[in-house]
Amino acid sequence: MKTNAWVTIIPWLTAIVAALFYIGGRMGVIGNETIYAAGAIFFVGVIAHILLAIFLKYPNCGKRPTVQGFRHVHPDANKKWGMDGWAVVILDVAFSGKFRCIHCGTEYRV
Repeated sequence: MKTNAWVTIIPWLTAIVAALFYIGGRMGVIGNETIYAAGAIFFVGVIAHILLAIFLKYPNCGKRPTVQGFRHVHPDANKKWGMDGWAVVILDVAFSGKFRCIHCGTEYRV
């Protein structure tokens, strides 16, 4: 679960860096190779997250805590910085080592 959390966080940070590199590239400071490398890291990270999200299941309810779909999250699930659902699960697992399932609302320590 921690691997899935970091495999999700790193590509999004890379996307932010790639956007900054793109701006730098437009100004002639950074070459296109750096932007392509950041894009490749983002793409590989997203694919890895999708694969991990499919296979990781919460032991109590048997559902996938990082796959939300179009359903509403459980009322007891954590909320953080105006976010809820799978994004909060990723942040909670990465930085605190525990999360509340978005489907059943029970807490789990990783």
